[in-house]
Amino acid sequence: MTTRHKILAKKHSDFAFLISSLLIPFFTLIQTLTIAQDADSVTLSKKELKNLITLINEDVGDDDQEVVGKFFLFKTKVRVFKSPNGRTTPDSTKTVNIKKVKLHIKDGVVFDIQVVTDDNLTFTNYYSPININLFNETSGNVTCLNKGKIEWIFLNNFLRWERERGYNPREELAILSDVGDSVELKRGVGINYVVDLNLFTDLPGLFGDKPNGITQTEAYTKFVTNTSHVRFKKNKTYPQLGRKSPILFKYFSVRAIFSKFDSKYETTVLDEDFSRQELLQKANVNVDFTLNLLSSWLPRKSPNWFSINTGGGIYSSSLSTETDTSNVILPYFFFEPYIELRSSQNFGLDFSLRFFRQQARQVEGFEEWRWIFRPQATLFWNPVDAPSSKIFARISYYNDLDDKENPFFQFQVGYSLRLSNVINPAK
Repeated sequence: MTTRHKILAKKHSDFAFLISSLLIPFFTLIQTLTIAQDADSVTLSKKELKNLITLINEDVGDDDQEVVGKFFLFKTKVRVFKSPNGRTTPDSTKTVNIKKVKLHIKDGVVFDIQVVTDDNLTFTNYYSPININLFNETSGNVTCLNKGKIEWIFLNNFLRWERERGYNPREELAILSDVGDSVELKRGVGINYVVDLNLFTDLPGLFGDKPNGITQTEAYTKFVTNTSHVRFKKNKTYPQLGRKSPILFKYFSVRAIFSKFDSKYETTVLDEDFSRQELLQKANVNVDFTLNLLSSWLPRKSPNWFSINTGGGIYSSSLSTETDTSNVILPYFFFEPYIELRSSQNFGLDFSLRFFRQQARQVEGFEEWRWIFRPQATLFWNPVDAPSSKIFARISYYNDLDDKENPFFQFQVGYSLRLSNVINPAK
């Protein structure tokens, strides 16, 4: 064996080891539930985790929710503003009677608002979602095209957001029609709302005798960090229209994936045919962080979104020589365009083009950073009345852009789980 093919002994201060030592313990309990081979260890882990969740649920149940605020309709007769002759100075000349206000709330914003009047005009937020927690302070407006003229009404003239807490509510559809009507918005605080747990199997690994994982367990959590849109230059003729405004740094997420392989593929052999791609294909742990840089409607008033994300993470993979077997850590950072397409509330497609820069610092001769290209598409469906019970199909492709060696596919099918039901099936 050449010097080039020796596993380097790294100090514990190595950056990759530091990341892995901090992250992996947080997800070990989830991993033992699904991919541990020893039945006794699985039983013990489930008992310990069940006891922990029981203690948590004494105060916060797995499906508990808390009120974060409510919308209150305090007036139905409001003044209309318009800009005659293209002037930018508002001129209020009439009033309208509001018949109903329809709200669609999602990810901390009023995704869509429709204000329908007695004379069948509909005013709406044409260009941008509206930040819920700044609903009263921003004095936003909704617009309507009436007989070729743009008209608008100010939201805080008839609708008020009464904030209980600063948290973002769950997705909600609400209708207000009479003075005094209100709707409470809530967010989940139970265990099922904290972590999404998905189980997959890779079909090429299961049926095609490929070194892909037979089972994968994915844990995912997401934090909405910003719901205010960027203020671009106004429309000079009709400033009341606003502008098409993306949201910057909308969310931050953490994802951990644990994979189990057929025994003959659990370890990558370090020989003359060794390829860095094998370490990715046979990685038993993958943890990454994603920071959203920009999000926007695709197109306006659509449930589809376009995002640009960045982030970083690690792969952990087993590598063996003639005399030793060790786990190697492969750190990386990435950049990706991301598209979310929805044809209905229970059926959709997510598509990403991830470019990530990755290295194998513990394998001599492979320490250099390499570009990996990974397009991925995920199709999902769930019953309308059970949004947490999703069925997935996901296809991914990995290719080293520097040497084009050993590209591989993953074709996974799976479903989501309620974490409380994994620990306590009787619930």
